[in-house]
Parts: sequence; structure tokens; C-alpha cells
Amino acid sequence: MTKTAFRLAFLLFFLITPLRSLAFCEDFLFGINNLQVYRQIESASTECYVSLQPRNIEGLVYRDYLITSQGLLMVFNSYGEGPSSEATGAREFYFFPRGIKSELEIKTTEAEGGFIQVQMPSGRWVTFSGETADISSLDSGSILKDPKIYKENRGGIEITS
Repeated sequence: MTKTAFRLAFLLFFLITPLRSLAFCEDFLFGINNLQVYRQIESASTECYVSLQPRNIEGLVYRDYLITSQGLLMVFNSYGEGPSSEATGAREFYFFPRGIKSELEIKTTEAEGGFIQVQMPSGRWVTFSGETADISSLDSGSILKDPKIYKENRGGIEITS
């Protein structure tokens, strides 16, 4: 292989590889009952994320969720009105091993108010209720959920694996 052909092949490899990884995270906006789901790629880092948010928020008390292609499940809590430094909080849970899957796959079902399942990079599936817009299960782990959202219970979500 000549030097020019090698350089051309090397250049093509690096041009095509990011485009292939972007295809794993196509923009996706979907709603089922009270749950809105948005999948997007963060262009600066090419990190894929899925955001799950309730559609009906009363009194600014709610939880929403973020799942990233780096193995992060973040639970964001809003405790009501007030300055964001006092009325919001977040918990981060990382799932290992990372990188088994590069795609954040999403499945939906309409049964019983609807459910959204997201497959994380570790291969685990996390399920969210379309009716309550809250996390409902995690395969290979357990979730303790307090329906009340306040600072003293750190938002009310505990995950153990």
C-alpha cells in the first residue's frame, strides 16, 4: 500500500467512524400518557442521552430522569417553588460495566397505562411508567421509591444492584 493510499484509508476511517456512532443515537421524541421521552446526541462529546420527564407538573414538585451512553442514570428532583439552590437536587447512579452497548435502545408498550424501557450501556433495562412518569423497575437490581419528593428523603429514589 502506498503512503497516499494509507493516508486516504486512515482519513476515511476517522471520517466514517463518528458518523456510524451518531446513527446509534437518532433524535427521538415520544410521549405516552404523562411521560415525555427525548433521545438526542450531545454534539460536543458525541454522548447519547435519553431524557424522561413528566408532562403534568403540579406545584413544581416532580422527578425527571437522564440516562447517558456513559452509564449514568441521573434523577433530578424539584421540591417546589423557590431559588434553584434550595428547591432542586439530583442523584447520580453509575452502572458498570460500561460500553457493552453503544446504543440507548428504547421500547414502548401501551398496556396498563403504558411503559417505556431504556437499555443502558451496561445491557440492563430500566422501565418507566407512562402513567406516573416515574421509574418502575430495573432488571438486575432493585429500586426503593418513596412517592413523596422532598429534601429529607433525597428525592425518594434508592437503587441497589
